[in-house]
Amino acid sequence: MAVKIVKKDERLSFEVEGSTFHYRRISSPEQNRIVTKHTKKGRQNWERINNDFIEIGLLGWDNVEEEETQIEFSFEDAKRLPSEVIDEFLLRSGAARPEGATKNLKSSSSSK
Repeated sequence: MAVKIVKKDERLSFEVEGSTFHYRRISSPEQNRIVTKHTKKGRQNWERINNDFIEIGLLGWDNVEEEETQIEFSFEDAKRLPSEVIDEFLLRSGAARPEGATKNLKSSSSSK
């Protein structure tokens, strides 16, 4: 299988516990821009970085509930998803690179 170039209009999906999440991969230049934006004095704010990744990479969902009522996709609600969903999104979108995945994922999980 060949490497595929990241396109802004791509739409990929994954499932967690019967819910489907739609996303696109985040290119290296986009990742670098976001990380740089949220780096002050050499320290990264991973909560803000991950929130920006969600805003540009998570495109929607099907079958997500709050208090047994299906809710429509919103970025504010997306930031409240369980850590295992955010972790899966970060890995699939490319936002959590292998060398930084542990740092990214710990920060996303601890921000809940």
